[in-house]
Amino acid sequence: MSRTIKITGMAEIMYQRMEESWQTSPRVTYSMSAETGAADTFIKGFNEAHAHENLKMNYNHILMKACALASKKYELFNSSIESGEIVVHDEINIGLAVATEKGLLVPNVKKVDQRGFEELCEEVSRIIGGARAMGLSYDDICGGTFTITNLGMYGIERFTPIINQPEVAILGVSRIYEKLVMEGGEILQKRYMPLDLVADHRIIDGALAASYLNEVKGFLEAPERLMD
Repeated sequence: MSRTIKITGMAEIMYQRMEESWQTSPRVTYSMSAETGAADTFIKGFNEAHAHENLKMNYNHILMKACALASKKYELFNSSIESGEIVVHDEINIGLAVATEKGLLVPNVKKVDQRGFEELCEEVSRIIGGARAMGLSYDDICGGTFTITNLGMYGIERFTPIINQPEVAILGVSRIYEKLVMEGGEILQKRYMPLDLVADHRIIDGALAASYLNEVKGFLEAPERLMD
């Protein structure tokens, strides 16, 4: 027998925002993969160095920092469209989609470009824990300027996320895969992370999106640059 499920609470908010985004933004998806060897080494070194502090880095921290610094160079990715005008924000606040028992939440970390990795790891741990415990503040949820959603841990190979209004772009991250590549006459096995950037085509064209995504890819493949 059929039954009706009333859409309320967080599900209702998500329903409304996704419907608004779908109707508002003419979106285009740009796909690229980044080799993860350098990031793997960087993460391992950081975690070993900070084991006594109970700090643990993962790909999300590198992605957040990479997107923040890329947004400093390409400022339209840190903007929104309001009343027919482009508003470029003075803070780079990166949101991270978090699945909870009551639905999807997107808390954000403020001023990611200005934070070191130690501080970033602590803050990401705090907002994820707060999201799952339903203990976030209004400030934790509001003010995001760019969103990352990572479904790699669920085995997703590629997907096209919906832009989190009023932002103008979102980065989807999928499961890391391995493939054989030829380098210097040798066959090597390497790991790659799929990146799918969805951008609002009203203000972000293909060339700009490609430049931004290449910048993020460059940081992932040389994460020491994120320490500059």
